This record gives sequence, structure tokens and C-alpha cells, in this order.
Amino acid sequence: MTVSVVLACAIVLPGLWTARSFLLALVWAAIIAVAAWPIYRRFVAAFPKRRTETPAAALFTLLTGLVVLLPLAYGAVVALVGDYTPTQ
Repeated sequence: MTVSVVLACAIVLPGLWTARSFLLALVWAAIIAVAAWPIYRRFVAAFPKRRTETPAAALFTLLTGLVVLLPLAYGAVVALVGDYTPTQ
């Protein structure tokens, strides 16, 4: 082994060890990013042509977050409150 391979392993392995608790979240983030890419490209094409895609990217990020978080929040509320039906 060369010195550069040993040094690369000495840098990469502790980084992976540190990130091991985040790996599942990173994998899911990558899956969502790959799945949303074609939708994002169509979304950006619907906006008027500007110098940057920043407004479209910000709006798409907000909408994607809402699509992911609103059902989770609804599920949490239903789980905490239960099947509450007010009686008259």
C-alpha cells in the first residue's frame, strides 16, 4: 500500500465512523433527491427564465418538505389524540 492510500483511509474511516448514525437519513435523502429530480426539472421549466433558479429551488424545497412533513404530522396527531370523537 502506498502512503496516499493509507492517509486516505485514515481520513475516510473516521469520517464514516462519525457519520454512521446519519447514514440511514442520508440514504433516504439521496433516494428522495433522485426521485424528485425529473419533477424539479419540469417545475423549473414552468418558471419564467431568470439568471438563477433560486426562487424555483426555494419553492420546490418548501413544497417537498410540506409533502413529506404534513402526513407525518397528521399521523403523529392521530396517534397522540387517538380516535377522539366528541359526544353531544
